[in-house]
This record gives sequence, C-alpha cells and structure tokens, in this order.
Amino acid sequence: MNNKIKRTLFCIGVLLITLLAINVAPSFSEDEEKTPEDFFLKGRELHDSKKYSEAIDSYTRALDLKPNFIEAYYGRGASYGMLGDQELAIKDFDKIIELNPGDAQAYYNKAVAYEIFSDFVKAVEQYKLFLKHSNFQTPVDLTQKVQRKIEKLERKIEAEKKALEENKKNKTSAKP
Repeated sequence: MNNKIKRTLFCIGVLLITLLAINVAPSFSEDEEKTPEDFFLKGRELHDSKKYSEAIDSYTRALDLKPNFIEAYYGRGASYGMLGDQELAIKDFDKIIELNPGDAQAYYNKAVAYEIFSDFVKAVEQYKLFLKHSNFQTPVDLTQKVQRKIEKLERKIEAEKKALEENKKNKTSAKP
C-alpha cells in the first residue's frame, strides 16, 4: 500500500475518532452534571411511561449519588413491583423503613408485595404496622380499607390452616 493511501486511511480514522469523541463527550458530561433529583424525575417519567427497567436504572443512579433518597427507593420499589419482582420491591421498602421507621406508606407497600407473594401472614403483619404508624393525615377510607383487608386475609389464613389440617387427617386415615 502506498504512503498516500496510508495517510488517507489514517486521516479518515482520526476524523472518525474525533467525531465519536464529540458525540460521546457531551452526553457523558451531561450525566456528570445531573443531580440525584434529575435521575429521580427521569425515573418517575419512565415509570409513568411503563418503562420499568429503565426507570429502575434511573432510580438506581439517583441512589448511587444520594444513598438515603427515600423517594427514589419508593420509585424503584414500585417499578420492581410492576415487573413482578416483589422480593426486590420489599428490599427497597425495608430500606425506607430503616431510614424512617415511622413511614406508614412503606409498611403498606410492603404488605401489598407480600400479599402478591401470597404470604398472607406477613401481609397482615405489615398492614397492622401500617395502621400503627398511620396518623391524622392518613385518609379514613384507606384505614378502613386496610382494616377490612386484614380481616379478609386473617379469614384466608384460617381457611388455609383448616385445609392443611384436613389434608393431614386424610393422609393419616388413608394409611393401612
């Protein structure tokens, strides 16, 4: 290959690298300038657009910059829940409770996640903690709804216990 072709290819390569650097650099510096609140708001926007995985990424970026950002834990927990990952949702709600033990809404969200898991005993426990930590700002209809939900779940738990006992009796009586 002659020198003229080599120089041309070299120049094209340098030009491509320069163009790439120009396109990459502004987006990188823009991210560097973003605040935790910017990432949180982007996460909320993505969540509202049903882009839950992207929302989780944005909330996580907010938490990387501000580890005690309760609202970002709420958002990420809700996004995990919408993706069906109740276990990670519960971890985020646990973190909120760790940061603010009197946060009634975190207990409520955790109860809902346990209910989805069909862990009714833990759901009832969390609903009761929600009621315990509720205050005058909690809407009365929500408090009443939770009380009815607890009663319903306790009946379900009792029915499951009876069904298990019946099943044990049937297995025991079926043995020769």
